[in-house]
Amino acid sequence: MLLIYFTGINLLAFILYGLDKQRARRHRQRIPERVLLGVAALGGALGALLGMAFFHHKTRKPLFRIWIPSLLIFYLLLFLILTVYGGRARSGAFSSLQADDNLSVTYETNNLLLLTPKKPRAGIIFYPGAFIQFEAYGPLMRKCADHGYACFIVRMPLNLAVFNKDAAREVKDYYTGISHWFLAGHSLGAAMAASYGAEHPEDYDGLIMLAGYSPEDLTYSGLSVLSIYGSRDGILNSKKYEKYKSNLPASFEEYVIEGGNHAGFGDYGDQSGDQEALISVEEQMDKTAGRMAAFIEETMK
Repeated sequence: MLLIYFTGINLLAFILYGLDKQRARRHRQRIPERVLLGVAALGGALGALLGMAFFHHKTRKPLFRIWIPSLLIFYLLLFLILTVYGGRARSGAFSSLQADDNLSVTYETNNLLLLTPKKPRAGIIFYPGAFIQFEAYGPLMRKCADHGYACFIVRMPLNLAVFNKDAAREVKDYYTGISHWFLAGHSLGAAMAASYGAEHPEDYDGLIMLAGYSPEDLTYSGLSVLSIYGSRDGILNSKKYEKYKSNLPASFEEYVIEGGNHAGFGDYGDQSGDQEALISVEEQMDKTAGRMAAFIEETMK
């Protein structure tokens, strides 16, 4: 969703700068400068800067020469900060990623974290939430692996699943020894997993969304769908969640974790805008993994 927004706003900025240049040449009514500056402030700074350079427009005005590049630098720094420091996995997450006699834990070129039991009954491909370090979901996936499932946590470019929605394809194509596959994700990761599942429903048994919703129509996809969220989730947009329920099969399952919140599906600390959980992260993950296991077993019957 963020990728679509920023692509759209930057394209709009580029077009507006070109249109205003054309109107200036023809001595027609101009686009107000506050509009040109405003679209840049809303995230279209790159498009505005490219428009200035390509159309040779507003390049002599100090306000535009200073304001537009400054906005672009601001957004780049903000993006970098969110990417590098947002949602850092805590020490407990790494502690859970220890192999034992029944479970192997490996990294594949730092882009994939594998938790694999000796004889996995199914595979779970997990898409992390926006700006969340992928190791933060290690504890939850460890609990799922203890139920007998191979778990694959995908590291997304810049920690945003929108930049590699098709990540599941490479995992499934490479690990061919697993018969049953499930897509899963948290928040934005859930939306991207759902979007990919809508395009390739024949390749997966089911979809598990944690504090997320499907932007694509899965009504007749044939996928079994499980939706899990906490009763104290302060980040999940409840109106959009209810609206997009119509995209799910009539048989989809919904599980509400009483006292759970948005951040409780990973081990990365509190999240701005979220409500305080009334249960521990450990308890929320236990309930989540247990419900996921029950759903997977029922789907595979």
